[in-house]
Amino acid sequence: MSNSKKNAAKKLLAFAGPVCCCSDHYAAIHRGAGSRANCWSSCQSCCSATKPHGCRAQNRPDTAGNGVSRPLCVARDGGAAFRGADTRRNRWPVSSSAKQTTAGREVGHWLRSVGKDSHLGLELTVQYGEVTYIRHETDEKCYNNFAFEKLEILPGNIGYLKLNKFVQADAAFDVAAQALQFLSRTDALIIDLRESAGGSPELVRYLLSHFLPADTLLWQLESRSAEQTEEVRAQVVLQKQLQMPLYVLQSANQVSAAEFFSYALQQQGRATVIGETSAGLAHYTGAMAVTDWLFVRIPLARPLFPKNADNFEQPGVEPDVKVPAAQALQQALKLTQH
Repeated sequence: MSNSKKNAAKKLLAFAGPVCCCSDHYAAIHRGAGSRANCWSSCQSCCSATKPHGCRAQNRPDTAGNGVSRPLCVARDGGAAFRGADTRRNRWPVSSSAKQTTAGREVGHWLRSVGKDSHLGLELTVQYGEVTYIRHETDEKCYNNFAFEKLEILPGNIGYLKLNKFVQADAAFDVAAQALQFLSRTDALIIDLRESAGGSPELVRYLLSHFLPADTLLWQLESRSAEQTEEVRAQVVLQKQLQMPLYVLQSANQVSAAEFFSYALQQQGRATVIGETSAGLAHYTGAMAVTDWLFVRIPLARPLFPKNADNFEQPGVEPDVKVPAAQALQQALKLTQH
């Protein structure tokens, strides 16, 4: 295991408490084990039901193919995310018969419920030959036209754009530019994010740059330790800045990158947000490899917006005009008539 991966794993443990997944190299980090035998014995002690910090185990075949069955467990001994948790009573409620995929989902759900951060998650991988595939990996190509679902001019010269994800792909930036060029001569623009599944902050920044002056401070990123900060500003784009009235539709299911878009425009007084309060997932996250078959997703930084030096992490982005999501488009069309 490389030093960089060891350091990443150590950072994970410091954040979320020990996660014992019975991989040789990971157990070595977790318990100081120096061999396969030590790894197994230390993991047995970790997962013993008699230990005050123990947890229930999900046996799995040994990845090395030696016939040994090893447990998958989460030992909770008071990591930063689990302050005040009673580790003896709040053990991971996954039955020994649970399959790996179900187990991963349940651990992820537990992490979110205890850590109070909806970005926390656990994902399992499955190996075919020497290639590892993430079980629930999102194939960006399945999103038609990079999630730019609908683009049209409504009666009254009102532009309408329905965007279901901020896809991280170079071609998505080209599609975004073409879409905004098509809508550039409308008298008002409605951007529908009610079904948006989040995505790339870089595409958010690029789209925002069409509605705000170049170099506008969008938000500032603060690292977990608060020792590092980074400013995210509107960039220079080839197209002329769009000046028409802007309306953003949102729902309670709108998450992450889509919330960045709504909130940044709302903070700058550039758009009217219509619909429901969004989900409230503001943190930047990263995926850290725990083993060759398991990775965890944790928050690494938080955004701070210039107007309030805060963000929308729970309870979410509050709309300027609160209506049920199903009525948001109709409400926006009414506002364009004034």
